Amino acid sequence: MERDVERLSRDNERLRQELIERDRKLAEAEKQIADLERKLALRLQNSVTASKPPSSDGLAGEQRERGRKKGKSRRKPGGQPGHRGHWRGLAPTDRVDSVIDLLPAHCRHCDCRLSGGRRKVSTHGEPRRHQVTELPPIEAHITEYRCQNAVCPDCGKTTQAELPQEAQGHFGPELTGLIA
Repeated sequence: MERDVERLSRDNERLRQELIERDRKLAEAEKQIADLERKLALRLQNSVTASKPPSSDGLAGEQRERGRKKGKSRRKPGGQPGHRGHWRGLAPTDRVDSVIDLLPAHCRHCDCRLSGGRRKVSTHGEPRRHQVTELPPIEAHITEYRCQNAVCPDCGKTTQAELPQEAQGHFGPELTGLIA
């Protein structure tokens, strides 16, 4: 009988150790599952599902849908009827630097030649005006300093003029600031 009690006690202790080991493994697995769920949730976030810029989407995770929505719209693309258009207004004529008058070469209806030759073509109505705005080319302003030589009337030796402090380098302060 004592043997049975001892054997049962050993079995009980072994089972207790196995239970402790299983509880430890279960806690580790639950921790790993929680960590993987958190990582998966972060990978599924993109600029559509979270307040992130599209540049942060990267290649990982689910890509956001681009292009048209799944359901086809009943509207045609572009401005809808009744919508007032928005466009850049024309600059006043006193601000225009050059005007190029264009005449059509051929009649779009009968293909008769309109420009050149002996005929004088008359214009009709106001022309359609189109303006192209362009920046003037930027050219560097180059200042040359000439350090002249002067002969001393007393000793007869030559002395060259000193370069001013602000002209010591090859670039002026504006160009140096632009480069920086």
